[in-house]
Amino acid sequence: MNARTSGVAAISIAGLLALGTGGYFANEWRVCSGLEEDYLDTIYSIRSSVRTDMTISTLGINLPGDTLKDARDLQFNIMERQLSGIYDRCGSQAGKQASRKSEDILWGT
Repeated sequence: MNARTSGVAAISIAGLLALGTGGYFANEWRVCSGLEEDYLDTIYSIRSSVRTDMTISTLGINLPGDTLKDARDLQFNIMERQLSGIYDRCGSQAGKQASRKSEDILWGT
């Protein structure tokens, strides 16, 4: 092998490594964005449910058993698992950012 062939091989290997690294981080970003999007969708659903609960109680409608409470508890359980998944997969910074966004949604800021 001459110097030129060695240089081309080294550049090719470096390019493949850069491409692989870029692909890995692009996939992680895609996964974390999807997890955050799912989490925020759940937050929007919870906000809607709370407003519905308030409307139903204001109108004096009585639902059998703990229908509203059970549904809300399920939503909160899902929300907690999703946020935990963001922290586990994407790190503390991503988890904190998702939490701040959810607070903005819930408090309307």
